[in-house]
Amino acid sequence: MRDDYEVSVAEIDRLVEIARAEPHVYGARLTGGGFGGSIVVLVESGHKDQTYKNILSKFLQGNKEDNKQDKKQDNKQGNKL
Repeated sequence: MRDDYEVSVAEIDRLVEIARAEPHVYGARLTGGGFGGSIVVLVESGHKDQTYKNILSKFLQGNKEDNKQDKKQDNKQGNKL
């Protein structure tokens, strides 16, 4: 759906990528077509909670890194918020 209908956003794509890299995940993908939508992650039994925590932690860490890069770029361009 992401490629056929161009209905995803960068954050959803990143979540899917992070989820697919987890050791107990069988698969992950975008679902829904609400220009962003949601993801479905198929996780090995007994590993749901830890997998969720890992995905969330990596996603939030990536957001912090993105924000740092954005601020550095803004400062280089003289755009102080």
